[in-house]
Amino acid sequence: MVGASLGGRAAVDLALAVPERVRALVLVGSGLAGHPFQEPALFELWDRSEGAIERGDHLEAARVELDTWVVGMDRGPSAVTPELRRRVEAMLLAAYAHGEADLEEPDPAAAGIPRAERVVLGGTAHLPNMERPEEFNRVVLEFLAKVGPAP
Repeated sequence: MVGASLGGRAAVDLALAVPERVRALVLVGSGLAGHPFQEPALFELWDRSEGAIERGDHLEAARVELDTWVVGMDRGPSAVTPELRRRVEAMLLAAYAHGEADLEEPDPAAAGIPRAERVVLGGTAHLPNMERPEEFNRVVLEFLAKVGPAP
């Protein structure tokens, strides 16, 4: 199972529910259900995004989310391509149209997990799979080759 952001949270939940169906997990910026996120710098940004959603200003909410998660808090807007911004904005607007859940995301660690590896694709933000897909795919495929085929 490969999951990014909330997709990673869903992948973990699936692995816990039916472990016999999951051979390996690849989590990208994923949180865990029931564990509160502890990054104070993000609380103001979440408040701005949620406020925009409550006002029905989905474009402003998407802009805040893009700047926070796609560009990243330590980079400028030119760090990502206009095409990536457009794709993520469309994804966010579609999600807002369907409604949002109240979610909290921690940063899980690889320590203590058998055969776990932590890989950081430098120069990316929350969605390295979208910013550098070729490198991301190479890392994932190398990891899965180490895990080996399903029994």
